[in-house]
Formats: sequence, structure tokens, C-alpha cells
Amino acid sequence: MNALTLHGIGENVDYASAFAAGRGTAVALVAATGPLILNGGLYLVARHILLRTPTALTGLGGLLVYWFLFMNLANVFDYVPIRTFAQGDIGHLCQGLGLPPWVVCVVLTPPVIVALLDLYRTVLPTLYGVLRLPSSACIVTHVLTTGLMFGYFGLAGLRSSDAISARLSLLSLACLPIVLLAGWPRRAWVRARAEAAAASLRAA
Repeated sequence: MNALTLHGIGENVDYASAFAAGRGTAVALVAATGPLILNGGLYLVARHILLRTPTALTGLGGLLVYWFLFMNLANVFDYVPIRTFAQGDIGHLCQGLGLPPWVVCVVLTPPVIVALLDLYRTVLPTLYGVLRLPSSACIVTHVLTTGLMFGYFGLAGLRSSDAISARLSLLSLACLPIVLLAGWPRRAWVRARAEAAAASLRAA
């Protein structure tokens, strides 16, 4: 089970010794590498592939790129904003840079929210349109995306010891049914969004 959830996996970095040696900036860089630099960067690469070269994707290839994009964005989301105030990578980032967690949360949460909105307004409709998915496949993809993002990854704060992370996880859970209904892939909506995405691609 842990091979699937990766719960408790660490970088094997002696953060205490690094802080004691005055290497706070190095600690911040190590802490940011996974959730922000790697996951954030790979999300942008996958989004570029999916939206800028859609005709080169087959059905299976398109789905693989999409779920790769999803996993990287979800890993960013479960750190910022969900676990910004928890002990861990973002906590080490804040300590290394000498910043209070709320500053990091205020700065990094808006881009994550924009990415989530983009996921439902642009990425998913483009996926539906490019792969010509039937309505049933669109619904399954939407339900899995929303359930995993706001249910599984969004509940990461409940495993933390601080109350703020737990409250943010509960807020994520409360958003799940709202996003599920608001983004429900109705056939006309999917067609309109897919056509808009295709027009945007042609203009680019």
C-alpha cells in the first residue's frame, strides 16, 4: 500500500544539521525541488504537450500525458495550499528563507488556483475534443479528476499535526461536490469548450 501512497517517504536529508550549519538557503532549495520545481515544471511541460501539439497525440498517448499532468499538479496542490503550514517540505522552505508560512501561502496559492481553473476550463475540454471521447469517458475522467484532486490529494492535511492544514483539507473536501457539479461535462459545454480551445490553438 505504501508503494502506492508513498506516505512518509523522505529525502534522507539531515535538515537539522544543515540548519545548524547556517545552510538555510540550501535547505530551502532542496525542499522546493520536489513539490515546486520538479512537479511544477513537469506540469508545465505536460500542459504544453497537450495543448500545443494535440494532433500528435493518440488516444492512449493523450490520456497518459493528461494523467501525468494531473499527478504533477495534484502534488503541488497537496503542498500549496493544503500543507503550507505543516512540517515538511514547505515548512523547511519557509524556515530556510526566514519567511512565515502565510507569506508563502499568499504568494503561491493564487497560481495553483489559476492552474486548477485552467484544468477544468481548458485542459479537460481540449482532452475531450482532441481524443473525441464519448460522453461516458468524459464523465469518468471528470469524476476521477475531481475525486482524486479534492478528495485524495486535498485530504493530505489531515495527516499533519497542525490545525490549519486540517481545516484546509476539510475546505478541499467541501469544494469537491461543488467542483463536481460545476464542471460536469455536459455534451454541449464540452463541444463549445473544445471548439474554443481548438480556435485558440489555431490562433497561436
